[in-house]
Amino acid sequence: MSNDIQYNKDLQFIDKIDRMLSRRMDYAAYIFGLAACLAAGLDGIENRIAKIMFGIPAVKAIGFGAGFDAAHMRGSDHNDGLYYDEEGHIRFKTNHAGGILGGITNGMPVTFSVAFKPTPSIAKNQQTVNTRTHENVTIKIQGRHDPCIVMRAVPVVEAACACALYDALLDRAALESSQEGLTGLRQKLDVIDDQILELFQKRMEICAHVADVKKADGKAVLDPKREQEKLDHLTGKARDDLKEETEDLFSKVMELSRSYQERLMRDD
Repeated sequence: MSNDIQYNKDLQFIDKIDRMLSRRMDYAAYIFGLAACLAAGLDGIENRIAKIMFGIPAVKAIGFGAGFDAAHMRGSDHNDGLYYDEEGHIRFKTNHAGGILGGITNGMPVTFSVAFKPTPSIAKNQQTVNTRTHENVTIKIQGRHDPCIVMRAVPVVEAACACALYDALLDRAALESSQEGLTGLRQKLDVIDDQILELFQKRMEICAHVADVKKADGKAVLDPKREQEKLDHLTGKARDDLKEETEDLFSKVMELSRSYQERLMRDD
C-alpha cells in the first residue's frame, strides 16, 4: 500500500470518527474506547504490560490476543496450530494467544487491547448527593470535555508498553550478567591469580635486596614490631567481612618473605 493511499485512508477514518463523536456529543453521552497495541516478543512480558497499563487513568480492562473472546472459545479453536514454513522455521497459523504462552513469549507478535471507560464528565443530568445538606441532587457538568479519551490515550499506551519492554530488557541483561557460569567466573579468577603471582614475584625480588642489606648491616631477618604494625595497618584497611582473612593472608606472605630472606642469607 502506497503512502498516499494509506494517508487518504487515515483521513477517511479520522473523518468518520469525528462525525461519530460529534453525534455522541449531541446525545450528551460520551463513549468508551479500545486501544490496541502490538509489541515484539520478550520473556515474561504479559504481567509487566498489564501492570503498567492499569497505571493509566480510565483503564478498566486488558486482553491479550483473543482477550475476553477466549472465554467463549473451545480449546480446539483457541489453540494456535504450528507448522513449518518454506524455510524450515516453526510458525503459528494464528495468534489467539497474543504471542504469549504460559507467561512466556512464543515468537509471535505480542498483541493486546486496552479498554477505557467513557468520559464521566458529560453534559447530561446525573444523580449524585450533596454531602453538606445530605440531599439527593442532580448535576450537569459544564465546559469543554473530550467525548472519548481513547484518542489521546493511544500514544500513552504505546509509551507505557515501551517502558514495560525496556524494563524487561534491563532485567534480562542483569540476569544474563549474573549467569556467566562457572567457566566464566574461573576465567576471571585465573586473570586475578596471574596478577597476584606477578606482584608476589616482584615482592620477593625486593625481599632479596632487603636480605642483602640486612646481612651487610648484621641485622636479624625478623623485625617483630614492624611486622605487627604492618599487619595492623593492612587489616584496618580491609573490608569488615575480610579482616580475618586479610590478617591470615599477609601473615603468610610475611612468613614466606622471612623464609626466603633466611635462605638467601644462609646460601651466601
